[in-house]
Amino acid sequence: MKNIQLKKYSSFNEIPPIVINSIQDYLINDNYLSIKEYEFHLSKFENAFILVAYSDITGLEFFSIFKKDYFTYAGKKIKSLVSFMYEYYDYNPFYSIYSTVELERAITKIGLEENIEMIAVLNTYTELPNAIYNAKEEVAVYNSNINSFDEFLNKKSIKRKYNTLLKDFEIEVLHYDENNNWDLLIINEIEKMHKIRWAFDGIESSFENDAYRKDFYKFNDGNRVVNIVKNSGNNEVVAIHYGFTNKTDFLWHTPIINVKYYDYSPLEVLLKIVIEYCKKHHIQNFDLGLGSENYKSRFTNYQKDLFSYFIPMNRSTKIHFNILFKNRNFLKNTLEKLKKLKHIVAVQLAKFKSIVFYISENQTQNHNNENDLEFIKVDNWMDYFDLLINSGINPTKEAYIRFKNQNLYYALLNENKILSSGWLSNSNSFYVLEINKKIEFDCDKILFDFNTPIKYRNKGYYKKLLKSIKISLPTSCLGIFADATNKTSNKGILGAGFRLKNKYNG
Repeated sequence: MKNIQLKKYSSFNEIPPIVINSIQDYLINDNYLSIKEYEFHLSKFENAFILVAYSDITGLEFFSIFKKDYFTYAGKKIKSLVSFMYEYYDYNPFYSIYSTVELERAITKIGLEENIEMIAVLNTYTELPNAIYNAKEEVAVYNSNINSFDEFLNKKSIKRKYNTLLKDFEIEVLHYDENNNWDLLIINEIEKMHKIRWAFDGIESSFENDAYRKDFYKFNDGNRVVNIVKNSGNNEVVAIHYGFTNKTDFLWHTPIINVKYYDYSPLEVLLKIVIEYCKKHHIQNFDLGLGSENYKSRFTNYQKDLFSYFIPMNRSTKIHFNILFKNRNFLKNTLEKLKKLKHIVAVQLAKFKSIVFYISENQTQNHNNENDLEFIKVDNWMDYFDLLINSGINPTKEAYIRFKNQNLYYALLNENKILSSGWLSNSNSFYVLEINKKIEFDCDKILFDFNTPIKYRNKGYYKKLLKSIKISLPTSCLGIFADATNKTSNKGILGAGFRLKNKYNG
């Protein structure tokens, strides 16, 4: 068995030029990032280093970059050597000509010297046969040699969505690359849109609590491409993509949609303009990157394999991985059972709850809001989106679905600040989550899900909003319900002139 000596470097500047040339050749063929870029990022992390093995006879034998960090796997936080930049970039450099046994022995020696519990090699093209703890992921690719980009662009859904957007708005398409660099304003727009877009799905943006992420996006060694679809009528970005190219391949890295335009399928519009860019620049492979989003299966004609490996350094970590890898299906089934159990518990708890239902009395007297308060009704998603963004609130998909279901939104405002708000359903049939029942209420319309921010509570805004809604709908019999134990809500409803009608138990 070959005795491998892996050399450790803290900078590429320390590596002999002949070795640097071999590493550069590898990166050009198998990666989107250059030595110059890796060197830039390495200089920002004191706990990162390069591992290299080189022979005058065989040339480059091993190359990778690691960072000493805590890595969480299946709920366990493990002190690790983990692939450098895995948090920011889809693929990690890991080149080896050694057998799995030879490499594991050599890399384990480094791990023991660093006093860590595990080595995690993430998202690499290099396959290590017979590696004990491994994971494989199939990455979707559109190969233009198999099907032309014209076939992609002629898909009916792509053409239809784009034409619908063109019909309603003045659309401008912009591309920024090594010949047309961007400025910090575009990176700021990416950060802002990313936070809003993922808040829409109730997920924290990767820009939150990550001071370095913006620096990663700002760096450009000529391998970055930014593609933008803009509504030039109001100068709003409809969708933006931040990706990488190595001249033959294009990586779909960070697509971001403006959820204000959700009805127009901005992701498919973005795909269209990126594919047009790929066609113009003679790209061969459109790499859809990590992630198993459903839409990717519709726009791929080829799969490539990506591998991850985990090498435990001590007995407790090895036991942890033995349990995980031997019981993958068991753990998956257990999680599913826990989800079902959580639902069952919620249903049982609902049986012990009750709601109080009220209906509106006829409003015979005029009610005027204070001069500085504005009462508004919103009947569409795009206006609602603007209202919330201007108020410093991120809209959610739940609200989008409510508008699709023809619900209306009401609010009381003071200088763009939402003092109190709520929703109206034009149906009297309503599922009440609190007691897990669908009820046919004795009214025309249902008011539901009212919210008054904590700092505006106990000022009468909830009651004023309810009165304003009643006045705006004088011929409707409005219904509203509240948890029987919520004294504040019940008091506000009665104070707004609603009458107790019924009580429903879970």
